[in-house]
Amino acid sequence: MVQKKCYLSLARIICALAVVMIHTNTCFQEFNVNGCWVSANIIDCGLGFAVPIFIMISGAALIDYRDRYDTKKYFVNRISKTVIPYIIWSLIGKVYGIITGNDGTFFIYYFFINLFGIYLCIPLFSYIKKEYREKVILYVVIVSFIVNYLLPFFCSVTNLNYIYKIPFETGSGFIIYALLGYLISKKEIPIIGRVLCYITSIIGFVLHIGGTYYSSIEAGYIVDVYRGYTNLPCFMSTIGVFVLIKQIGVHINNKKVIDIIDRISGYTFSVYLLHYYVINSAMMKIFTDTHSLAYRLGTPIIIFVICVLVTWVIRKIPFIRRILP
Repeated sequence: MVQKKCYLSLARIICALAVVMIHTNTCFQEFNVNGCWVSANIIDCGLGFAVPIFIMISGAALIDYRDRYDTKKYFVNRISKTVIPYIIWSLIGKVYGIITGNDGTFFIYYFFINLFGIYLCIPLFSYIKKEYREKVILYVVIVSFIVNYLLPFFCSVTNLNYIYKIPFETGSGFIIYALLGYLISKKEIPIIGRVLCYITSIIGFVLHIGGTYYSSIEAGYIVDVYRGYTNLPCFMSTIGVFVLIKQIGVHINNKKVIDIIDRISGYTFSVYLLHYYVINSAMMKIFTDTHSLAYRLGTPIIIFVICVLVTWVIRKIPFIRRILP
């Protein structure tokens, strides 16, 4: 249990930092063929695993929730920890957008909507008897991978018209990541399996980064054929990253290190809620060259630390501390 908690906490930290880095990598949207966009493409596509892994963490941590509490408690926890913060911070983001003319802060909370959909699905899988649960989930993952990822991507890159798309809504969207996270968390993957996962991940990164680069250069604008969290290249790259993080996490046995990781992990949700304000209100005013590689690689660490410190202070204040759980 300690090891599982450690690698999930480690995954949260890595992904939170990756999300901050993606959002400081704004020059990616300013397509051009110079060195700025080339490196921006590597950062944007290379860190695409961040959002899917956050979903995988939810699956790994929550699908077996009935071992700890009932479904009523499950929904009470989800509402208090995510629904209420979403409402509060959406309102804050909207007000901030009206005052500053920047609606980007409000927009980044789209992640909550996908997360709520996952939360609504999880009880269905939790009610499957334990002796069948992994097999049922594995079936959903395999069918969803073929129908919702592999076939659409193949048809997209080969310009085949995928008119008669097979509907398999059970594993559509982000739910496959939650189910995959659960399966990986439950299984001790042998070394051959891990190597295959890493090879799959490398191929995914090549497709994601290289495919986006060459197709965009050819078109003269950013092409999304190889991009997207629910696209095959991102799915492939995410698998290996999650498995690698798990392998690193389960081999961390130093209690002090585990405590530090766990403590920092407790701030990652607040980093997600706060980081865009720090980027727009401080970083982009202090640093004038936001296209430089030093800015895009260095400031995310500064932003992460600032968000942690702000959260630490706010959590000391009665009543207000509830807005940053």
